[in-house]
Amino acid sequence: LRSPPTQASPVHAARPGAVGAMARRVGDSDWVINTDQSTGRQYYANVKTKETRWTPPDELKDVAEAASETRIQDWHERPDPNTGRTYYYNKVTKATSWTKPPGWDEYKAQ
Repeated sequence: LRSPPTQASPVHAARPGAVGAMARRVGDSDWVINTDQSTGRQYYANVKTKETRWTPPDELKDVAEAASETRIQDWHERPDPNTGRTYYYNKVTKATSWTKPPGWDEYKAQ
């Protein structure tokens, strides 16, 4: 995997970077979703072309929309075994994130 896209260029040829331990392949495509460690934002990387982008490519729009419509109760809080840092895992979509999903604090307060 490569570095996430720069703020100035949302779609570009990626620069060399560390492979994210939390990257996950999207279906049978060549795309993976990774988390930019400096911002916590998720980005898309194509393992074949090395392209990275903040927004889902056209071929993944339906997958991305379905993932954004997940229920908060599908998310779980877990410690990263290597760092102990907390991450969030969606048991339905298999999504992972270093940042809390929207509505997490309200859900946990119930």
